[in-house]
Amino acid sequence: MINFGQNPLPLSPVQSHEKTRVIIMYICCLFVSITAIAGPIIGLVIALVSRNQVSSELAGSHISKQLRVFMFTAIWMVGSIAYFFLAVTLTYWLDTGLGIDTEDFEDYVLLSAAAILLGALLWYFYRSLVGFILILRNEPIKGSAKR
Repeated sequence: MINFGQNPLPLSPVQSHEKTRVIIMYICCLFVSITAIAGPIIGLVIALVSRNQVSSELAGSHISKQLRVFMFTAIWMVGSIAYFFLAVTLTYWLDTGLGIDTEDFEDYVLLSAAAILLGALLWYFYRSLVGFILILRNEPIKGSAKR
């Protein structure tokens, strides 16, 4: 159970300011559905600007992890879009050039590309939500070093 009322680690004023910056980053990243791409881009900019300015391990671990989450999600999204366009081009070529019926294949391509996109977005949302909960509890992300 998450208890937001307890602060296990006392924070200095600098750490408190850095924590606020990380919370704003997570809020921007979590509002993907409301702001489309603007929220994650704003969160990315905050993380990029803040990554060399933070002094606490708490903020550093969250910022470096969120940068990796954003980049991983972007790679999967670009890959799924490229897969979709490559497959559509291939099916068009097979259908028009060789006369092979590819109607059923087009549906599978569309569904698999959509599944990859949805999976990447769900993973992004999950990782951002976990990080947001951890920063509210003043806990660093384990396995993530400040860079």
